[in-house]
Amino acid sequence: MTDMNKQILVIGGTGQQGGSVAEALLSTGWSIRVLTRDKSSEKVEALRAKGAEIVEGDLDEIESLEAALVDIYGIYSVQSAPSGDIEVRWGKSVVDVAKKYEVQHIVYSSVAGVEKLAYQGALTKNKIEKHIQSVGIPYTFIRPASFMENYFRLKRGIFRGRITRQLKPTTREETIAVRDIGSFVAAAFNRPNEFKGQAIDIAGDNPSMSEVASEFTRRIGRPITYVQMPRDQVEERMPAQLVALMDWVEKEGYGVDIPKLKDRWGVPLTTFGEWLDSTEWVE
Repeated sequence: MTDMNKQILVIGGTGQQGGSVAEALLSTGWSIRVLTRDKSSEKVEALRAKGAEIVEGDLDEIESLEAALVDIYGIYSVQSAPSGDIEVRWGKSVVDVAKKYEVQHIVYSSVAGVEKLAYQGALTKNKIEKHIQSVGIPYTFIRPASFMENYFRLKRGIFRGRITRQLKPTTREETIAVRDIGSFVAAAFNRPNEFKGQAIDIAGDNPSMSEVASEFTRRIGRPITYVQMPRDQVEERMPAQLVALMDWVEKEGYGVDIPKLKDRWGVPLTTFGEWLDSTEWVE
């Protein structure tokens, strides 16, 4: 149950994760305030039309962050920053100002396996998690695995008949539909007694690369083949952080127990095939 007198500040509300969170919160009756650098964007206007309050601000401008946090009950926090140092600075600023304004619940979007991963993206999120814990704000960490939406980046190759990645054809990768992140965040705010103090790795499916190709074949209606990229091309073409992450997926994986996740939290999860069927795939 939501309290209509309480309001959630959504940071990153025009991005993939923040947008899904804003939609999920609005659909469950929450009043939300969205912090954005550009109040005139189409995404912002769409959220405004659905009832969101829009405030302009920047995470590097503490005064604007403080203004956004007046009379706020909870925060959804995610940072998309150009560097790890900036991400940590922004993430910590949100927490410190939230503490000052006595925010009662912060839901932070991290990454699955954050305590085991050694690449930069995970290290920064781990620092922010630890800072949240040290400050003492009631928190929930939602830790998504790889996004199913990442396959949109491979769309051109897919319509040429192949998916090319560095993973072996038999390797399974835990994936999550971005909309399911929104569902988990909404559940955290709707059921605070259950979710406060929890760190939850989330994924909705774990298909092998060959199974991914088979699902695309079914969805698009033409043969799609999975091809493993040679190692020299991987190291030449891909960012070092992504190479390191996929090497870890190859060797260990995120380790999300999907059946247990469903049973424990009761939040609906989307399979890879369901996600494909719900998204548009045309040339």
